[in-house]
Amino acid sequence: MKAPSSLTFVQAAAVFSLGVATAAVGQYLLTQQPSKPQRQAQALPIAAPSSSPVEVDALSAEQFSRICSFFGEEGFDKIQHAFVIVIGLGGVGSHAAHMLARSGVRHLRLIDFDNVTLSSLNRHAVATRADVGLSKAQVLKQRLLEIVPQANIEALPVMFEEAVADQLLAGPLVSLYDSNPACILDCIDDVTTKVALLAAASAKGLKVITATSAGGKADPTRIHIGSLQDSVRT
Repeated sequence: MKAPSSLTFVQAAAVFSLGVATAAVGQYLLTQQPSKPQRQAQALPIAAPSSSPVEVDALSAEQFSRICSFFGEEGFDKIQHAFVIVIGLGGVGSHAAHMLARSGVRHLRLIDFDNVTLSSLNRHAVATRADVGLSKAQVLKQRLLEIVPQANIEALPVMFEEAVADQLLAGPLVSLYDSNPACILDCIDDVTTKVALLAAASAKGLKVITATSAGGKADPTRIHIGSLQDSVRT
């Protein structure tokens, strides 16, 4: 029997810690098989660089003890060495990225062209009034590094477009991590941009968890299940 893939554990970590708009994707992800053998690598240190190796190991073990206990050592190792891309860092994406970092995912690429506004403070995971006017990607990166100082977090304050899809969906430069993203979290709130991302990811054979917000929608009885095409206004 093949071991569960990195994607399985990353998805489960997100649902276990947050339950953010991805619960329905759980069954699908748990059935995925690894496309290639997992790279064996040692866990990265969690504490500040000035800490001794013994202190680093102790702090790391304590910080992620509950996550490791839930998934087991082998599963947590896959979580730590997974590479995840989060596109769209508003009310959905900021919370997803936040809890993935808290759950042990060590390499995140955060993509969002927008800045923090006063009106976004009611739903953004970590932004404060002091962050208004600053890049959502940079703000989130800064906060996550305060939680997991040794995480490798890329903050790209750009809009996802077909012209730059290859660069934005490329693998990480750090060879310790998987060469391809374990998954992409599509948290974009614009249907046209969402479709462009899904098309690009599909062409590359990349796994995507897609979700969006429900801003301004106050009547749940009017929700209809349909295709993405049904949501496009023509």
